[in-house]
Amino acid sequence: MSFDRKLFGKRLKQLREEKKMTQEELGKALGITRNAISGYENGTREPDIEKLYLLSDIFECTLDYLTVKSNSKATMHYVAIDKSKLKDINIDDLDLIKELIRKLQQQ
Repeated sequence: MSFDRKLFGKRLKQLREEKKMTQEELGKALGITRNAISGYENGTREPDIEKLYLLSDIFECTLDYLTVKSNSKATMHYVAIDKSKLKDINIDDLDLIKELIRKLQQQ
């Protein structure tokens, strides 16, 4: 993997503590031992990609946030749009929607 293990460990510990989870509880959720979680947190071990995806699901954050490549926890959510209603949107509405999307992406 190409991320800083120490920074990842600090971020993981922070996320785990925010969820009020113990290392043992997180280990059970991932199907690994408490010692493995401890290794992740102190930077002596790193998770495989499958565990990273599970961690991002558990903590509801992006992989970039989890691996300290971003400071934004936001995940992308897709919204179904009734295309028949798009004809009722005017240009001012589109500009407002674009601005809202930009602000959400910056968070």
